[in-house]
Amino acid sequence: MSQPSRGHAFLHAGQMFYSPNCDRHITPGPVKDDNVYRFHSTMDCSHEKFLEPQWWSPVYGWLSFVPTKPQWNKKNALFQCLNDIHAVRLENGWLGVGSKRLEQWTSFEDTMFLIATKLAKLTRTHGYLKPSPIASLQPNQSVYNAFCADEKVKRIRDWLFMWMGLASFYIAWANHRKLDWMCGLHAEGIDTTILDQISRSPVCDFTKECPRAGVILDYANISTCPPVEFFVENNVPVWYIWSEEQEVAHRQRKTPLHLLPSQIDIERARSQDLLQNVSPTFSMSPPQPSPKQDSSGNEVENQKSAVIMTKPWESYFEKRRAEIETMRSKYSAKHKQRVENHRRNPPRRRNTKVFVWDWSLDTDDWKLTRRKISLSEAEDWWDAPAHQTIYCADTNEWDFCEYFGLDSAALRKENELHAQMEDEMNNPRWHSNNTDAPAGPADAIATWSMEIEEHEDFNKQRNCFHSLGILAGNLRHTGAQLTPLAWTPENLLSCLYFRYGFIAPTNTTSDVTEAQVRDWKEALKCIRYPTDTPIRDAEGCHPEISSFLLALSKRITPHPMSFDLAPGSPYAISRSDFWERFEWKGSWILVKQQCFVGSETDSWRLALTNITDALFAFRVLAEHEQQKPLTRADVIEKLVQMCIPFRTLGERVSCSMKSLQAMIPRRDPNHQFTVEEFDNYCLMRDELVKSDRGRAALLAGGIAARLAQEHIGPYNAVRGPSKEVLFNGIGNCWHDNGTTYADDELLREEYSILCGEYETKTGTGNNAVYLSWWPPHHLWQRQSTGVHPGYWTESNEEWYQQRLRGIRAGTEKPKSSSNWMEWLRGWRKTSRFLKTMEDAATKLLVTD
Repeated sequence: MSQPSRGHAFLHAGQMFYSPNCDRHITPGPVKDDNVYRFHSTMDCSHEKFLEPQWWSPVYGWLSFVPTKPQWNKKNALFQCLNDIHAVRLENGWLGVGSKRLEQWTSFEDTMFLIATKLAKLTRTHGYLKPSPIASLQPNQSVYNAFCADEKVKRIRDWLFMWMGLASFYIAWANHRKLDWMCGLHAEGIDTTILDQISRSPVCDFTKECPRAGVILDYANISTCPPVEFFVENNVPVWYIWSEEQEVAHRQRKTPLHLLPSQIDIERARSQDLLQNVSPTFSMSPPQPSPKQDSSGNEVENQKSAVIMTKPWESYFEKRRAEIETMRSKYSAKHKQRVENHRRNPPRRRNTKVFVWDWSLDTDDWKLTRRKISLSEAEDWWDAPAHQTIYCADTNEWDFCEYFGLDSAALRKENELHAQMEDEMNNPRWHSNNTDAPAGPADAIATWSMEIEEHEDFNKQRNCFHSLGILAGNLRHTGAQLTPLAWTPENLLSCLYFRYGFIAPTNTTSDVTEAQVRDWKEALKCIRYPTDTPIRDAEGCHPEISSFLLALSKRITPHPMSFDLAPGSPYAISRSDFWERFEWKGSWILVKQQCFVGSETDSWRLALTNITDALFAFRVLAEHEQQKPLTRADVIEKLVQMCIPFRTLGERVSCSMKSLQAMIPRRDPNHQFTVEEFDNYCLMRDELVKSDRGRAALLAGGIAARLAQEHIGPYNAVRGPSKEVLFNGIGNCWHDNGTTYADDELLREEYSILCGEYETKTGTGNNAVYLSWWPPHHLWQRQSTGVHPGYWTESNEEWYQQRLRGIRAGTEKPKSSSNWMEWLRGWRKTSRFLKTMEDAATKLLVTD
């Protein structure tokens, strides 16, 4: 049964267009001549000119994959060089890109070029013209004006997005043909360090979170177009003409029915067209520019300057000030305090409104208009200079404008220089009085051909592998410099009480027999404590500790005098006391807000995943209740240190993770892992954990939390859900009796990356073996494991440090999942021990 159509049809100039994956109403431009070079050095090298969909071309078809707003993790080592786009002061006193940054950007461009070239060979796809090199944008040219210099630097940086689009196209085509491009590129000599970084970048992001320019198809006239499903599966917006002739072409190419317009789509488009009274004629000729579009850069800038001189925003702010003065007399004491808090610390969270003042064309006049933007869009403005920012605490509103605070003389000079640069960069050079300018179309084509040849010669002379080697070496060096965490274990008696409810006797003994030593070592195995722990650490309680632990391992309830979960124990935890502090919600045990100092009004809740972990939190709270009441941060820090899983649930927040994707690094079956590769893994782990959602690893507990603590501390967990959950709606959701809870979470593939996992093909169909530096998170958390007693023990830490030393020495290699599963079985009495604990807690606190 075919899937229903989810597309959008519309009429443009009498012609039906349809998109199966985008509801945007575009204005299809003319079909461009492939003989016209689209990357002219001084006219066309602007990323902004390639943000709209173009007709498919066998020469420029990859333009459909150009990212319009690429977002990369600022910690991605390969992409960090693209973060800063501000001009630097050069030796001549003027401003420009700077030699160091230009070298980094050129190396980045070489990387994209090499990947595109090798993938063209791997996929046997040739004939596409590459974008011009950034060297053709005159990056060594300096500029006096700071505004113009920043714009020039940004324009050069953004041109690298074109190279990213080219690489994305080839990678998507390799994926479509089910080719292992990572292993293929590695076989061609490209370092795995580079490939792993690219796999976690916008180059390989084919979700809606990385919007792309899109494409318009004409199957009836161009048979070399890729299938529609190729664009749809990679979330590239695609449109095509729909007519009887086009329908026949689609049927011949076996386009899936759910990607074709339904009769309902067609009728809806026709009815909307009648309402809008669109002209029935259709022409493929380019639209004639309006007189406003013919204006030179100087004319437009002069018009804008005249508007800015009037400072139109002042009248708005003056009116708002008058309204606020009237309202202040009605403020309550609570409202006054809120306004004062906003003034001292302006918020950037929900309920905060953000506006930008930007240009709009009203008939024939340019106007500065105040436009509201989302908090995600505001990310680009938070670091704006103070003179471009106005915050109003009374209304909780931000206003941004690049023209706030400029004096008239500076503005006039800036606009003159800006107009000169716009004329130089946007107007064809043969429009000038240059005597060497081409005389006509034939001369223009000859000029373009020469320029293409120049760019191809430049590409042939690139020493890409040299640049790649230096770049990969720098990245691995960064990974090797990451400092490991010094983990501090809990005191043995404290651990036994808070984790297991052991009550130390009042009468202790100093006598130690040989039998007691044997029992002591056997008992410590149950809780994954080092068996060589000195018996003196028991502080005279060793007989009771051994008896307590061995009883639990045999599924026997310990003596009531030593166990706070034993029925009839004078130290037994009161059920009413426990549920005064906790409440059960679905699969979570939530800590009530009143248990913590200063958390009564917070919008998120601390939640534990099982009754045993909730008892740990209860004992911590009860122990300090008579002394100094704990904050929620105090409890969370203890949970993080012991790698106990928990959640920080935001209430009434709706989230989804459908827009996310991640790719596990791939290796050949016979690949030999090295210490340098482990350094690269540490770099990827650092990037993942330090992302906004990376805090989820701390909350996951076990091996994931331990690895995350190599890079971030408990402070990342104590602040509650990240902005990805609260503002962008990206996270995991749970529903319970009408209440929605949400929190940060990682994908299964991201947990694999965190544990250093690699996918290797077996050579038999699509079967794969997974190897990892550390045990996979989902295996570590299994209840049947005998290595993990629910928290991170001193024995776990000893193993961790020993394996880390082995990896650094080159003696330890990644293990398969089956090998890790066998190792994780550990000592079977540990799992029986934990089951006894859970049963005792359930019987005392839950069962009626």
